[in-house]
Amino acid sequence: MRLEHRLKALGSVPVTHGTLLSVIGNYLSPNDKIARMTDEGLLLRIRKGMYAVAPEITGTPVS
Repeated sequence: MRLEHRLKALGSVPVTHGTLLSVIGNYLSPNDKIARMTDEGLLLRIRKGMYAVAPEITGTPVS
């Protein structure tokens, strides 16, 4: 399953860093991947360790 589909399954509910680690799978540098996804606009950083999937991915506003 593509990463965007897995992110879309999370919905617009905020998720923790640990949840994202389990969703993105086995990367050599998972923290770098999360940072890259934030830079690309796939994730919105709410606060340290808390993220929301971008509304463009989920199709719903962040709750």
